[in-house]
Amino acid sequence: MQVHRDIPTLGGLTPDTPGSPRQRLAETGERAQREVAALLVRARSRAHLLQAVRGVWLLAAGFAVSLLAGALLASVNGTFGARILTGALALASAAAVVVFSLRSRLRTDPARLARLLGGPSELLSSVELSRDPPRGASIELLSLLHARAGESARKIEVGRALPLSWLRWPAAALLFSGAIWLAASSVAPRHVSQGLLRLWRGDNGAPPVELSPIAGDLSITYLYPAYTGLPPRTEEGTAGDLHAPRGTEVRIAARADRDLAQAFAVVNGAVIKLDAQGQGHRQLSGTFTLTQVGEWSLRFADARGRTVAQGPSRPIEIVADAAPSVVIDAPKKPMLEVDPQGQVQIAWSATDDYGLQQVSLVFQRAGSKEERVALMTPAVPAKRLRGAYTWEIAPLKLRAGDKVSYHLEAKDNDAVDGAQKGVSATQAIKIFSAAEHSREALIHAQALWERLVALLADRLEEKPTPPEGEPAAQWYAQTSQKDRDGRVLSSEMSAAGTELLKDKLAPRAVGRALRYASTSLGPALQRTSIARAPLARGSLDHEGAVRNFGVALANEIKEEEKDVLYLEDLLDRARLDAMQELGKELAASRRELAR
Repeated sequence: MQVHRDIPTLGGLTPDTPGSPRQRLAETGERAQREVAALLVRARSRAHLLQAVRGVWLLAAGFAVSLLAGALLASVNGTFGARILTGALALASAAAVVVFSLRSRLRTDPARLARLLGGPSELLSSVELSRDPPRGASIELLSLLHARAGESARKIEVGRALPLSWLRWPAAALLFSGAIWLAASSVAPRHVSQGLLRLWRGDNGAPPVELSPIAGDLSITYLYPAYTGLPPRTEEGTAGDLHAPRGTEVRIAARADRDLAQAFAVVNGAVIKLDAQGQGHRQLSGTFTLTQVGEWSLRFADARGRTVAQGPSRPIEIVADAAPSVVIDAPKKPMLEVDPQGQVQIAWSATDDYGLQQVSLVFQRAGSKEERVALMTPAVPAKRLRGAYTWEIAPLKLRAGDKVSYHLEAKDNDAVDGAQKGVSATQAIKIFSAAEHSREALIHAQALWERLVALLADRLEEKPTPPEGEPAAQWYAQTSQKDRDGRVLSSEMSAAGTELLKDKLAPRAVGRALRYASTSLGPALQRTSIARAPLARGSLDHEGAVRNFGVALANEIKEEEKDVLYLEDLLDRARLDAMQELGKELAASRRELAR
């Protein structure tokens, strides 16, 4: 700091000589002013630091309280209002910090800093006179004041003059906000966590907090629909989960945990007023009907209808009325061939969870609408029914070859949603056709005849007997399989012939021919197989074995040729007879259609 030259000195206006006492005093004063200025710089830096830390701590405490308040509100009342509350509290906290900082003693102007550092002393006077020196003041006196202020500045410790204890109130506020967070997280952790999620992500960020029960001693009585036949059932001390068929009347009784003016049951959004009686209107009762899946809860309101408490939501589950079950016990065959004038004996059984109202036979001819016949309609619905029905086919006026599909249908007695239906597996009947029956028998006989022709061709083309040794073994392995196939064919021909002879409508001549052919073909095949065996394992008389085998094979071929021709002739005749029978059936069908 420069000393004004035109300020009068004690000796007048005579300029100082270099090295004079007044000059040395002025230099000492300037040096002291620089020391004071350095002290103020250090103090200003520390004051800035303390001011910043205090502001951050106070702001953090305010934001923490704001966030906690918003989270608690969001956990029970949506995010819109919670976000507004959080923002308002945060702005209020920031404004309070600004006002507090402006009114703080830690202002950083030099005079205030000097007062904080040294109080009302030479340091404060030196700082004030340095900023605004008085006119006409003595240079020696000012220099002496600055020198004394410099000595005081050297003794001042900035850390002690501006201690950390000035942060105790901001630190207390921050610790207090942390304690509030800890207490809220301990008492209502789900409210805090879910509220934070909803503040951040919106209403879908977290499920709503499950509210605490507001009533106890809850009793639920189920009055089931009449069609179920179930007696009333009461559950005591239940949590409130409802589980019953649709149409069930539910009667609830509970005791509120407080005095109240009104109480309601909120069932799938519909508000149902409850009777509130007794002291403090605490004894609650009411009735509602279950119509759909959803949830319900209790709600308390004041005399003006404003909600004062909301209980947790409890689920409503509708027990579905299962469809009846019906089974055809007889006939077992999925396709039954019957005479056009015959009968079908149907045995059946049906069950339902509550009660059967009717069991019907449903049948349909190709190209026609469904028709039904009621098999049983009990006077009182029963859970189990069993019966038998004789189905007369003649009234249907079916022709040979016609097919009719049928199944059983059972209806229950559901008076709420309407009767449920259950159906059995679909089966069918086919009207017997003599022509078709004969044709199927002929197809089977024709297949056997074709196999006999193939066997004859194999015998005619069979390779000659090779010499003894390895070629003979290979030849035997190949040809002996034909022997076995021939014996299988002979057995099948015998069985098929027997079946045709038992069937009154089958061509009996073909059946006799098949049995006759098998009785002669079987021994011939056996003799061929016996004669072939010595050729495979070697024989002392190889030529004799070859000669015996040749005779046996030739006899077999003759027998097969005879059987082939005989069966072919009979099959041709049978096919002609079948065609004539088919023509008769077609003529009968045309006459039936013409009526």
